[in-house]
Amino acid sequence: MARMLADAKTTLILLDALPEDPDNPTVAELEGENASCVVGKAGFSIGAGSPNTEADTPLCTEGESQIPTSKTYEANMNIYRYFDEDGQIDPEEDFFFRALEDFGSEIHVAVREGGKGHKDPIVEGDEVSIYTLIAGGMGRSTDGAGYTKRVAHVTVAAGWEDKLVVAGP
Repeated sequence: MARMLADAKTTLILLDALPEDPDNPTVAELEGENASCVVGKAGFSIGAGSPNTEADTPLCTEGESQIPTSKTYEANMNIYRYFDEDGQIDPEEDFFFRALEDFGSEIHVAVREGGKGHKDPIVEGDEVSIYTLIAGGMGRSTDGAGYTKRVAHVTVAAGWEDKLVVAGP
């Protein structure tokens, strides 16, 4: 088995809807808009966070034990803005920003990491993680260099991680 460098090997898809069974997503359900080139690498993270814990130590044990009681998820991303030749926002290219710009809006995304490039289609047997994100506003980037971007404040409402894609009906 070979390890692979992660550079340019993450695919982020804005889904049209949550798959009917997110534990067994189909190829057709994972077709959507590829957002891999509209989100910056710097600061990008999505997935399981530190679990909520509770102290639950038996009387016969010295010290204190923490046990996990529930999952948490985290997401951080910088979204590039796109402009037309007149310097106005290009609504077609600015699709991911538009999907998250309204406070409280809900979107679904799929993330694939591994040995395939972002342009390679998702196929049966690929491993993906699916998340439901709730928009919490768009902040201004503290990084004034590079491309124009916004910091997407999102909350992960639900996650299904490391699921194999099935062919479907």
